Amino acid sequence: MYFFKNSRNIGGIFFEIGIFTFINSLTKNIGYLGKIQDSVFIVSALRSLPLLHKANIRPDLVIQLDAEDDQVAEELLKNLDFHITNFLLELTVNQNFFKAQAERKICSLSRLFFDTHEYLGSKPTPFDSPSVSIYALYLCNFLKFKNICFVGQDLAADGQKQYADGATRLLPAHAKLSMFDIEVPGFYGDTVLTRSAYHHQIKKCSTIARDLAALAADTRLVNATEGGAFIEGFDHMSLKSFA
Repeated sequence: MYFFKNSRNIGGIFFEIGIFTFINSLTKNIGYLGKIQDSVFIVSALRSLPLLHKANIRPDLVIQLDAEDDQVAEELLKNLDFHITNFLLELTVNQNFFKAQAERKICSLSRLFFDTHEYLGSKPTPFDSPSVSIYALYLCNFLKFKNICFVGQDLAADGQKQYADGATRLLPAHAKLSMFDIEVPGFYGDTVLTRSAYHHQIKKCSTIARDLAALAADTRLVNATEGGAFIEGFDHMSLKSFA
């Protein structure tokens, strides 16, 4: 799977957009992202499409991994009126997701389903991932991108929000704010609250960063979320400063 927006020597900057947004962290950067979108490769969770569409941003790749039930998937199809160029789906998602309109659909299936791969003669996804953000991080490294940047990857909650406005239009939230009860270092040097699943993702991202530092020293990982949790092994700065 190779997707390149243009051939300019920009090092393949990747922006993982708004998976779990922390109040205004995505909206704070979305205007600037729109200005530079023609020079970068944008990977987005399906959930983030309404926010990106509102800002006239078309992601190069949209990913859906969560299975969801029939009701959620059917409702999504009714509201999915956004252009999708490349749509990557895990084969374990609800079958209704495959009815979504997209220029190209890419199927992915982990190594756990070895018998399916043996039957189909297909190659498994070369990494295992608990979330879209980590999947996208692995994928962009697999595609040899050298500059990989998170935007809107908060992995935390604040006040009465765990998502940016519009992020639950297509897919519902699966966690209650009361579940955010683990204190972790924040982007700005303070502390923020996360939940167990996100806490695992924070640690997993740090592990990936450590592995890449040893195996691919020329790969740069940046967290430009400007809010949410601090991720060890990533440089932390604004999107504008990085770009």
